[in-house]
Amino acid sequence: METIGSSVPYTWNIPLVGLSILIAVAASFSSFGFSERLSTAAKGRRISWLTVGALSMGFGIWSMHYIGMLAFQMPVPVVYHIGTVALSLLAGIFASGAALWTMQRPHLRSADLLLGSLFMGGGIATMHYTGMAAMRSQAMHHYNLWLFALSGVVAFGFSALALHIAFLARQHQRQSFLRTLSAAVIMGIGIASMHYTGMEAARFTLMSGTVDTSGSIGISSLGTAAIIGTTILVLAAALASISVSRYLSEEKRVKQIMASELEESSLLRSAILDSAASSIIATDLHGTIASVNKATETMLGFSARELIGMKSMTDLHDPQEIAHQALQFSREFRENLQPGFDVLSFRARKGNCDQREWTYIRRDGSRLPVSLSVTALRDPSGRLRGFLGIASDITEQKRAEERLRHMALHDVLTGLPNRALLREQARFAIDSAQRNRRQVALALIDLDNFKRINDSLGHHAGDHVLRCVAQRLTESARSSDLVARMGGDEFVILMPEADHPHGTAEMARRITHILSRPIHVDGNEFCVTPSIGITCYPADGADLDNLLRKADYAMYRAKDQGRNTVQIYTPSMEIDSSNRFVLESELREACLRKEFLVMYQPVFDSGSGEITGVEALVRWRRRDGTLVAPNDFIPLAEETGLIVEIGEFVFRTACRDWKHLSRAAGRPLRLAINLSPRQFRDEHLTAMILQALRENDVDPHYLEVEVTEGALIGDWDGAAEVLSRLREPGIHIAIDDFGIGYSGFAYLRHIAVDRLKIDRSFVGDIGHDIGNPALAGALIALARGLHISVTAEGVENENQLAFLQDQGCHEVQGFYLGRPMPVDESVSFFEKERHAASPEKQTAIATLRNLSFGRLASESR
Repeated sequence: METIGSSVPYTWNIPLVGLSILIAVAASFSSFGFSERLSTAAKGRRISWLTVGALSMGFGIWSMHYIGMLAFQMPVPVVYHIGTVALSLLAGIFASGAALWTMQRPHLRSADLLLGSLFMGGGIATMHYTGMAAMRSQAMHHYNLWLFALSGVVAFGFSALALHIAFLARQHQRQSFLRTLSAAVIMGIGIASMHYTGMEAARFTLMSGTVDTSGSIGISSLGTAAIIGTTILVLAAALASISVSRYLSEEKRVKQIMASELEESSLLRSAILDSAASSIIATDLHGTIASVNKATETMLGFSARELIGMKSMTDLHDPQEIAHQALQFSREFRENLQPGFDVLSFRARKGNCDQREWTYIRRDGSRLPVSLSVTALRDPSGRLRGFLGIASDITEQKRAEERLRHMALHDVLTGLPNRALLREQARFAIDSAQRNRRQVALALIDLDNFKRINDSLGHHAGDHVLRCVAQRLTESARSSDLVARMGGDEFVILMPEADHPHGTAEMARRITHILSRPIHVDGNEFCVTPSIGITCYPADGADLDNLLRKADYAMYRAKDQGRNTVQIYTPSMEIDSSNRFVLESELREACLRKEFLVMYQPVFDSGSGEITGVEALVRWRRRDGTLVAPNDFIPLAEETGLIVEIGEFVFRTACRDWKHLSRAAGRPLRLAINLSPRQFRDEHLTAMILQALRENDVDPHYLEVEVTEGALIGDWDGAAEVLSRLREPGIHIAIDDFGIGYSGFAYLRHIAVDRLKIDRSFVGDIGHDIGNPALAGALIALARGLHISVTAEGVENENQLAFLQDQGCHEVQGFYLGRPMPVDESVSFFEKERHAASPEKQTAIATLRNLSFGRLASESR
């Protein structure tokens, strides 16, 4: 063929151009759908989706190409070589496969984008130019090199841009449709741009001769319609397939998501339940355990397999608790509950949340206190489906409560039960005794003179003594007995199994013996003695308060009997106690009204018979003029502390009267005043005495204070310090009632005293009892051996006076020589003694002088 030389004119069918672009966009859009299916399809189905997608997209691009070729209209007929057309279709399919392969990758790297763009752009260009090569007509074509190159660049550039946008569209699900459509438009425009740029690069020149059309076909209008229709159907089918697949995949994905969320929710619930510190047990309507969490396994020691299927949660609880609660529910709801009903879910079935404390029984048999809350499980329609039990371990709470209860019911110092626990146990003991017709005994124990220990050595010493006493009482009691501390130095022993009060009294006497053992504190030795009162149920009272009240009467009777004794309650004690209460009230009023008076008993020199001093003795004269004996109110005053006030009154009165008495006697007299144990321990004692002496201008050397051995026992060092303070200004010290104390006489080597006063009990039976004279003589000899003056009290007859004088007693005192008298009578008595003695007194003085002269004569011989 030869070139004619003229260019062939051509025109464009605009509708077909537009249709070609739409087909390119549709094909691109379908390709993105296939890429999405590829990314979500199972591994075995990806090849199928890639093949179908490549065929569908490739056919669409190829159709766009040939519709675009049909839109290019020249005045010469054009046919197409079938084999070459088929090759162009394969190139389009290859380009589509490259695009799909790139878009379905999970991560789009630069290398992947570059490679995919090259394959896709190159495939589209190959398809186009292969299709151009399939043209057979009188118009032969050649290409403008620059436009040809530009078409390749356009194909590559638009492919890269479209692939990138398509990948982003798949990654961003919220804007997936818009991004996919944008990518499809860009890719469609890119394909069309490459096609029409390539067409513009072609230059058609009319040729002479005959064209070889073998193996070629022409495309009629019907063929064009068939290509367009087939293309649309293929693309529609592809899009429909993608949509159906997407719908099915979406449904499957939703189901998978729901299943995953359900599984995650189940796992989350399971994780939450297993991470809970509380035991959680779910049961069905019948109470059978359906599920448990890890905490339940840990708490109870059972595995979940062992727990699930148990007929009831009650199998895990203390049977006695279950039975007790069932009885309570029967009473509360007045229902005749059937045996075996589920106690735990009883309230929950009635619509209430039941929360209370229970006791689980662990696998090893140990008990676990829990706080259990049981609620009903209902479905959305409100139907009851089961029950949920949530239990918290309250072991530490119970231990703390037990510690608090122990603190509330026990004495902090001794650890013994206190009054509250005693009351609780006494109620149980009395109830039991009432049912079994038994007796309950109660012993009230009060330590004698315990305050002296606290006052002399301090509370730490007193606390030590109380702890020792508590330990000894506990050791001496039976296992069934309860030893309690009431407070201060009072203890109680409750004996639920007492057969007879006298048997209880015998045990109380053993207690006095046990407590009599010395207690050592800070180098000091104490001998504690108790006064014990005993009462019994039902004879003496039906409750603890009555038993304690009457035991208190018996205990005070024990103190009145000399302390360190045991007394069983009798009704007469209550009368005595009432009298005692009245007496105490009157005594307090007497202190306010100054109803006391001081009487003076003279003391005589056994050698000369002269009055050497007086002893001040307090008396209580009621408003009606009657006198109360000292033994009736002094112990009560000592016990109540009123003795300190009374003692101060005696000191001030006696110091005021001293000048009158001394003036009447014609010489300064020695003034002797008793100090009670409580006075002796009073920290203001020395200051009070010195003030009384100063106010009345009395020389301290004329004052002699008398203390009993009982006031000194227990704290010799403290006693020595008090005596030293008294002796410092010149006050003399005398031991009153010498010989009847519990301490022995060793203390005389350590405590400086000026006089010993022999108790009247050693003098009273002289001439009647062969033992007492010897004892009196021994005491006098002891005093003389220690170079201590000695005075005998209670001289009531001549024989006693003679014996004492014969033994070398320095001074004597008693009714035989002079009775206690008020100050005015004492003044008169002393004045008469100074001027003229009575016949009786003359006889007594003569006896004293004769005995004295006889003793001196015998000593001189």
